[in-house]
Amino acid sequence: MLYDIGFVAIALLSPVLVLIAYRQGVKDRVQQDKGQQLQPFFNVPKSSKPSKADTMMQTLLDNINAYDGTGQGQKDVSK
Repeated sequence: MLYDIGFVAIALLSPVLVLIAYRQGVKDRVQQDKGQQLQPFFNVPKSSKPSKADTMMQTLLDNINAYDGTGQGQKDVSK
């Protein structure tokens, strides 16, 4: 039963995704012919400054990269 529902969902969703991709391709080609810059499909907002979680994660990654078996070169990660 669940297999049948999944199969029907995929069977209905696939042609819709193909049409969306075709439509985006046509839009991109028209913009390319006009010499315009291509517009992104998804508009992801860019943050002007990194959040506290981003800086903490970057510090953790820097600590991992600097690890040599001792505590030298490790930075404090505060909450």
